[in-house]
Order: sequence, then structure tokens, then C-alpha cells
Amino acid sequence: MTVNTKTLTSANVIFRVRCKGLFDQYVTLNGFQPDNSTSFGDRTIAETRMGVDGKLSGGKVNNTAQFTAYFEPNSNAQTVMDQYLAYNANAENDALVWDIDVTYPSIKKRYAGSGFLVTTPSGVTAQKMLAGTQFVWDMDNFAPEDIA
Repeated sequence: MTVNTKTLTSANVIFRVRCKGLFDQYVTLNGFQPDNSTSFGDRTIAETRMGVDGKLSGGKVNNTAQFTAYFEPNSNAQTVMDQYLAYNANAENDALVWDIDVTYPSIKKRYAGSGFLVTTPSGVTAQKMLAGTQFVWDMDNFAPEDIA
């Protein structure tokens, strides 16, 4: 029997964002929800179609993929996102590109990409305890990288 030395913990994930024009330097966000930190959505990379003669054809297509981050309401991410929402509330301001850098030390992987913040809560939901929030970006290709 062999033991895989790469653990599956997500407790040590490093999540950094930069939004040039608002946050010109990377900001590390922390305070993730108990059961989630980040998730990568599916990306459609090809489309196919079947001709009337039964021959399948396909081709590469370019599409965005969603990236979601999940935070507790007392996370520093709430302050960062509130600052962006205040910026975005000005009708004269345009959408800003976000650079996202996510490192998973446990599996020695880093993912970096750019995109636009597309979904954000209007505020924190109050239940028995304050509920966590999630933020969604439409991203271009994430570039995976092995790290030491």
C-alpha cells in the first residue's frame, strides 16, 4: 500500500485578487465558509453536431467559465467587495477586470486568470447566524501551474 503525500485540505488555500484602478496590488482574501472556499465552473471547450448522414463533426469554441468564492460575512472579502460595489454604483464607472490568483498548497497547484465580477449579493443575509456570501466571476482561461 502507498500513501499519497498530497493531502486534500483546502484550509490553507491562498486566494488573491487585484482590480487595477481600484486595488492595484494583490489583496489576499480569507475567511472562507466552513464547507466551501472556491469552485471552478465547467467550461464548454468544443461543440459537436451530427449530420443527417450520421457523421459527427466538432470544433473548438471559446467560452468563459464561472469561478465562485465563498466567504463568511466577517471576512475581509466583504470589505473589498463593498468597495468595488461602491465604485460600481457610479454610473460613469465601467466594469473593471479582476485578476485572480488561487494557490492550493496541499496539491501544489496554482491557478491564475482574469475576468469580470458578474454576481454579488446586495448585502449579508441575517438568519439564526449571519449567512455566508458568494461572489461569481466570468473568467477567461485559468492557467494551471505546478508549484514547489
